[in-house]
Amino acid sequence: MRGSVALVLVLSLVFAVSVAGRVRPVWRYEIGYRRGPYVLSVAVSRDGSYIVAGSTDNKVYFLDRDGRLLWERRTGGWVSDVAISDDGSYVVAGSADDSVYLFSKDGELLWRYRALGDVVSVDVSGDGRYVIAGSADGSAYLFSREGRLIWRHRVGRKAWSVSIDRSGDHVAVGSSDGNVYLFSDEGRILWRYRTGDWVSSIDISDDGSYIAVGEVGTISLDRRLIGGSIDSRVHLFNKEGKLLWSYKVVLGIGSVAISSNGSYMAAGSAGNVVYMFDRDGKLLWRYRSRGRVLTVAMSENGEYVAAGSLDNYIYFFNKDGELLWSYRTLGDVISVALSGDGSSLVAGSGLKIYFFTTTPPP
Repeated sequence: MRGSVALVLVLSLVFAVSVAGRVRPVWRYEIGYRRGPYVLSVAVSRDGSYIVAGSTDNKVYFLDRDGRLLWERRTGGWVSDVAISDDGSYVVAGSADDSVYLFSKDGELLWRYRALGDVVSVDVSGDGRYVIAGSADGSAYLFSREGRLIWRHRVGRKAWSVSIDRSGDHVAVGSSDGNVYLFSDEGRILWRYRTGDWVSSIDISDDGSYIAVGEVGTISLDRRLIGGSIDSRVHLFNKEGKLLWSYKVVLGIGSVAISSNGSYMAAGSAGNVVYMFDRDGKLLWRYRSRGRVLTVAMSENGEYVAAGSLDNYIYFFNKDGELLWSYRTLGDVISVALSGDGSSLVAGSGLKIYFFTTTPPP
């Protein structure tokens, strides 16, 4: 078939356990040939059973924890972002064809909605009842699981980053013109805060009590090219809109992640640094890589942090800042995700999706 890509599944026979800091993935899934497409976004279900990835070949891939491809679906453009419900029953994809897609676990397209610009960020509530999407048309869209548009709000030039709490009661949105919003599920603007720069990343705690925000000067659609000034900052807000603290970083922030109860927050920067903070804004530790850190993820309890860098490495830390292991891929690491307990790690790098177990098998 014209435009089809041969898919190769490589299953390793070892688990990703730390041996003097050296690991191997449980499996790697390759989506194309050399100089072919590359993986833009990955997500994993809460228990690590299901993995979803979006790619520049305009496809969504859905795999199980054993590396079996359960299905793939084609969209009309790059799949910039993906999200998955807690149990893996629902998969959301945002595409450069201006559309939001919702799929079932079986690969059925439940619905598609056309925005007025590229859909660059998506998220889904824990039970899959609500889907939030941010678009380059400057709007954030909230949908029901059935595909009904609940509300749409203009938030600036681009609604670059969105996040929804587990229950779906609160939606956080960051825009390219420096605004942070918190909305109710009914679409009420609970508060708005003006930061000094493009809001590149936003993450809300599971109960909606805390919102982590990262700023950046400029950012490209594939998230590889980011830049900022010495005034770029990391922020933490409470749900009432109070700015609890800010931390100035060198260059911009590529990604932020927050623990389930808001006790811990991680950030990755264009200055090649992974940061870890507590709720009070204390810098607990930082780690310098050899490339820009565009993606971070955190386990629900904050015990583990994963990071991906343009130095081609995946990094895995505990909450005390100890580097438990690192793994060198063959390309820029654009996206990482952790299961709820941190025992499963998924990464997208170049043509490949990587799956690791972070603890030895029983």
